Amino acid sequence: MSLSKTVVTDGVTWVEAPEAGLRVLCGAPADSVKHLMRRGLIGPGIRGGLPCETGPNAILLSDVAVQNGGFSNLAEFPILQMFYRQGMLIPGHPGNDGTRPLLIGLANQLKAQLAYIDMGKAGITDMGSLAACGLKGRKASEFLALKKAFSFGDTRKASELVDVVAVERDPVPLRGGVTLRRTGLNLYEFRHGDDAVEVDLNLAPGQTYRPAVELGFQDIRREYFAVVHTGEGDGWNPDLPCMGSVLFHQGKVFLIDTGPNIMGTLAALGLGASDIDGVFQTHAHDDHFAGLPTLARSDHRIRYFSTALVRGSVTRKACALMSIPESRFSGYFDATDLVPGAWNDLDGLEVMPLPSAHPVETCSFVFRAYGEGGWKSYAHLADIASADALRKLAASSGGELPEDLAERTMRPLLQPADVKKIDAGGGMIHGSALDFRDDASGRLYLSHLSGPLPAGGTVRGEVAPFGSRDVLIPARQDYTMRSAARFLEACFPETPASERHALLNCPLERFEPGADIVREGERADSAWLLAAGLVELRDAARGVTNLLPAGTFLGEWSVLAGKPSTVGYRTASVARVLRIPAELYRRFVSRGYAMEETLRFHEHMLELKSSRVFGDMISSSITAGLARAIRRFSLHPGDRIEPDPAELCLVHEGSLAVFIAEAPVDRVGPGGIFGEEGILLRSSSVSSAVAETEVEAFALPSAALERIPAIEWKLLETYERRIHAFGAFVS
Repeated sequence: MSLSKTVVTDGVTWVEAPEAGLRVLCGAPADSVKHLMRRGLIGPGIRGGLPCETGPNAILLSDVAVQNGGFSNLAEFPILQMFYRQGMLIPGHPGNDGTRPLLIGLANQLKAQLAYIDMGKAGITDMGSLAACGLKGRKASEFLALKKAFSFGDTRKASELVDVVAVERDPVPLRGGVTLRRTGLNLYEFRHGDDAVEVDLNLAPGQTYRPAVELGFQDIRREYFAVVHTGEGDGWNPDLPCMGSVLFHQGKVFLIDTGPNIMGTLAALGLGASDIDGVFQTHAHDDHFAGLPTLARSDHRIRYFSTALVRGSVTRKACALMSIPESRFSGYFDATDLVPGAWNDLDGLEVMPLPSAHPVETCSFVFRAYGEGGWKSYAHLADIASADALRKLAASSGGELPEDLAERTMRPLLQPADVKKIDAGGGMIHGSALDFRDDASGRLYLSHLSGPLPAGGTVRGEVAPFGSRDVLIPARQDYTMRSAARFLEACFPETPASERHALLNCPLERFEPGADIVREGERADSAWLLAAGLVELRDAARGVTNLLPAGTFLGEWSVLAGKPSTVGYRTASVARVLRIPAELYRRFVSRGYAMEETLRFHEHMLELKSSRVFGDMISSSITAGLARAIRRFSLHPGDRIEPDPAELCLVHEGSLAVFIAEAPVDRVGPGGIFGEEGILLRSSSVSSAVAETEVEAFALPSAALERIPAIEWKLLETYERRIHAFGAFVS
């Protein structure tokens, strides 16, 4: 056969036409390069007597940017693998034979990917934008000269370095006689001669993109000041998650970078997006950045910290990937620009950003907090270049770079810390452990590794296992119970503190992953408040499995109604849950609320938690606000409704057929929504829905949905899918 197809992982397929010299990566979610390595589709090779890697030379993008909460098109690392590890962009390399990477897809996805790849390749490259980020004059000139040196002097845009093929309705030629035809949403047919293979890039309902590295569950305690190690690999290491850390300060949770599969990393630690107080960003390469757009789907605006320079490139790249205006970044993240080279006080946590030498805007971070015995510090040095590489760049720059570039850059990085993690990845743009062999830090970790460390004890340092931690200042208080108190107050703001304290005196029980807390069809004998960890809600009747974060009540409806639970709750991580006996919970509710009204409220809460739009990773404090704003209504078969920009429809029972300009585009059953177009566009539209059966539904006011990023993104995903269905129907 002249065509072959290999399913790599969920949503990713490999198509090869050997006679045409075409190797296509179909679908490019996070860590697709690592998945290809695991399947042997990327591996070591020799070309023209020089070592290089094998791999794809073309990428077929998903028609939609997001599927089931995961970003589908993260083509930066596959493109960089072609450029540098296959040699397509290295001067004089046998792999640089004039063949360019081929990028294939719908026009809107191609436009977004080119802008996103540009920022990943070189970042900000114009003096005006650098000046707007605070870098001017000689420093800006040196900065651009360093970028130029790192990229072999090639500062061309991605559109000049890749060949682009836009797919519309008709078959399009690729290379070597291979053609491609789009047959439906994310459905494609490759042809070469008499051979044909079909590719489906759609994820099934509830299916998500799989991580390349499976992580074990950890039991993490929130500390006063501590670091948890979550990754010591780079974007090419198939055996280690990408370099990153979780920082605890006064019980608050901060991420240092947001690499691929960040939600999986957090879940392994018993954390969700709603637990994250802030993100410290070193730079915009995907192995440190790919999770950031996913965090834009949190249930709150996450605080974002970096220098103005790094924020500038990250904002451009994230907004290009998400196809939103740069002004919308502030709608998802609450950004604070830190002063480089100075201590910035963030409510008692002090942080100093240190500019790093790298192809894109980059900074390292040093964190410190004051406790018994004085200052304790953690240094996180991601994507630094070695002193030797910097000396070579300065020597070959023709005077554009200062002779003391290496010494000036390395001096602040060599300052001792209690705990220090360094980029020891080697090569032209990464660090060397040899530069830190005399480092006086208390504990040194080696990270950003592509492979094994040098043998023979020639370097100092160790590799931190996933989930290991360094406690710099231990907690003398239980932050889990403090969180439980905050959750109770958010859900029951009208009750006296003394009443809530009676619940807080209940036992806090620990569960291993996979434990049933409440079984579907059984009556709960306690109401449970998830104080820490993650729990799966399973609704067999609707075929829904939602992940619930800390702050969620479990089984409370069954306790109050005295009926079997219609859903099941099972731990998805190590979890700590406050067990409130049924009698005590009923007494608590009856003393502050009318029982009929409370039952209705909890029915609404359960409806929302069982919905894919409102149930997945939305904290109970937010769900409670939505539940109080619900309006119930009914429809008879044949009734037609049009979207009201002021309301969103959530189906409880029955089904609706959804139309755009009389074209059927979707069918909505229990837990589904209608009216997202009116909410997003804030205007009337050409959409409508017709009741196929008797329908019971809820209307949620648009005002209650504002400033909840996770819900907005789920509405956008639904809207995009229906628009594509409309386009397919019209064509």
